[in-house]
Amino acid sequence: TYFLPVAGATTIELIDANGKVVRVIENSRVGAGHNSSQMSTQGLSNGTYILRLTSGGATRSKTLVL
Repeated sequence: TYFLPVAGATTIELIDANGKVVRVIENSRVGAGHNSSQMSTQGLSNGTYILRLTSGGATRSKTLVL
């Protein structure tokens, strides 16, 4: 889950250790407030990934370990 203070175009990407985008989880206009997105890990190798959310000109990143 994540919170957006204002509605807007939002992209959530999963990036591998080499910096390659391996999944685009969200790429749409998302409403303000609490939101959620789901992703399957099927086909992904074990390892460390970066989950990057971009919306309204701001970017947030979190580490995800599979």
